[in-house]
Amino acid sequence: MKKKISIPLWFLSSLLRFFFVKKGVYCFVATHNKPWGCNMEAFCHYIAGLSTTNKIYILNFSTSSNSEIMADFFDCSVPVTIFTETKSLSTLWGLVHPELFFLNDYSTFRVPGRKINLWHGIPLKKIGVFQNKKHKALNRKFSKVVSAKSKFDHYNMAKAFNMPLEKVIASGLPRHDWVMGTLPLPPSSLAQVETLKKQLNGKKLVLYAPTFRDGDVEGLPICTDKLKAWAELLSKYGYVLGVRCHLITLTDHNLRNLGVIDLSSMEFKNIEVVYSLTDILVTDYSSVSVDFMLTNKPILGLDVSENSYNRGFMLDFDALFPGSFHKDWVIFTEHMVDIISGAGSRFDYSNQKTQLLGNYSGYACRALAEQLDILNTEQ
Repeated sequence: MKKKISIPLWFLSSLLRFFFVKKGVYCFVATHNKPWGCNMEAFCHYIAGLSTTNKIYILNFSTSSNSEIMADFFDCSVPVTIFTETKSLSTLWGLVHPELFFLNDYSTFRVPGRKINLWHGIPLKKIGVFQNKKHKALNRKFSKVVSAKSKFDHYNMAKAFNMPLEKVIASGLPRHDWVMGTLPLPPSSLAQVETLKKQLNGKKLVLYAPTFRDGDVEGLPICTDKLKAWAELLSKYGYVLGVRCHLITLTDHNLRNLGVIDLSSMEFKNIEVVYSLTDILVTDYSSVSVDFMLTNKPILGLDVSENSYNRGFMLDFDALFPGSFHKDWVIFTEHMVDIISGAGSRFDYSNQKTQLLGNYSGYACRALAEQLDILNTEQ
């Protein structure tokens, strides 16, 4: 059951904010049915290191425990307080003091004040108004929404959230700074990097990361027989197959018996941990392909299912997908063998990077902080 701030608490905090809002205090709302992470965690850790930040509050309604979240702030000089109650008066100050609230999806959880939506990715699939007309009300829920530093994403996020262009902050995505290495991964993620290294045991990794499909809770559009055959093929060349299904799916396959590593969010919370050790990415319609372009490593598309993706896309998918896309299993495996044996062609994603990422250069957190006036002009 989803938690929401109680109406009386929301009303009282809205009144008290006129007197008690404090400069340099920020609140992050960790949402339901998802782990603490993504742009939320990346930007939180970034501003925790700024001299202009006085305090951080976290409303934790996620699947991550308070102790999991706090473990990464053990050496932080900024006070961090976590609230989990939706009706308690102790949560009141978590709603009254913050200068800004940061969220990561469509929901506001009845928090007052200025709400910045740190949308989790660069949408290839239709979202917001493009997906459902009921989302026209999103423009009343958020003060601003974050997008990539490209004209394409800036325009489409404005349309999807029914907002004017000036309310979309084209800063780049904070978690991309993790991929580029300009923002250090938190300690728990660094520990998971070491865990994955041990599982790989010196072998190279092929990451298979399909997206969700509306109405399909399985989350794995490929049969287990093909997965096993794929893993066996890769093993001959010193590679390991790892599978990471979308976190909203309920896939429960015994991957270990198939010779496949489970790279799900239950095992590795942040996908950036997996990216750091991935040699080849295979996906379908997920925006992980956009993320992975930053590594300059091979990307392949794969969809051999009979169920066509019927939601539709925000762009000309075939034109902007980075890499070759396959719907024939035999041709796909032949192409993969060419790549891992060194016979494959060079991979150049410069056009797709320009179209989808704009002029992002590795400092999205700083660009976002500047546009939100979190940084002093001297910094």
